[in-house]
Amino acid sequence: MIKYYGARAHDFGHIKTDELIAKLVEHHIDGVQLAPLKLFKDLTSHEAFIEGHFKNEVLSAFRESGKQIHVLGCYLNQTHPDAAKRAQFKAIVKGYIDVASLDRKTCECVATESFTLNADGSPHLDDHNDIGYKAFLKEVLEIVEYAEEKGVDFAVEPAHHHILYDIKTTQRLITDVASPRLKLIFDPCNLMTTELAMKQEQFFEAFLTQFETHILDLHLKDFEYVEGHKKFLSAGNGALKYKALYELVQKQKSPINVLLEEFDKNQILKAISHMKQF
Repeated sequence: MIKYYGARAHDFGHIKTDELIAKLVEHHIDGVQLAPLKLFKDLTSHEAFIEGHFKNEVLSAFRESGKQIHVLGCYLNQTHPDAAKRAQFKAIVKGYIDVASLDRKTCECVATESFTLNADGSPHLDDHNDIGYKAFLKEVLEIVEYAEEKGVDFAVEPAHHHILYDIKTTQRLITDVASPRLKLIFDPCNLMTTELAMKQEQFFEAFLTQFETHILDLHLKDFEYVEGHKKFLSAGNGALKYKALYELVQKQKSPINVLLEEFDKNQILKAISHMKQF
């Protein structure tokens, strides 16, 4: 079942908090996935958001409007090959967890992706073996321990081109971390392969069934393959089988937020109509 409808904030462009909330009201959207550095053009660093007063203004504005920050996005490469960078990125994630802990009703979770062993996030030969997995697990264990202390959910978004790339690897992480604070963001398009594209219904059912109690959010966009390369599109413009996904999500007993992303500002009404099929 659906809990809330949301959208990725920076897909609206570089706008201020009050302008963002006005957009949510205008389009009858409950909340956002917020990546502060991508939304606010005057924000110079993650640390400036975490340590400054601005975060309190943002939380207050959402709280007073009744809108949610479904996901506080902190998409940084926790398996960066440079140890100093890894330490910096982990400190930033913990800082965002601190922010979320200030208002856990308004801010539902902090999230990241698993990325790769390369500094630029491009595929590495060891991403899909034990070397990549154990490197990511090591970082996640420390982050989740901190999230437990703060009473905040920490979510990971699997993607086929990253270390956490399929159902088996995702289940391995859930089992190894063994914490109720570890959650998932399910993005069917990010996990999609040419093989899975031919059997989408089975894939949706397998993932949703396996991780029903762990999935907080469903990312909704679309995709197509052009000459063997996957391209992301605004919802309703590609090959994603919405009807099958819709029917399976509605059967879920645990509530899921449906969050729109990769939408074209000029086609937002069409994208929202596809989202609200759910």
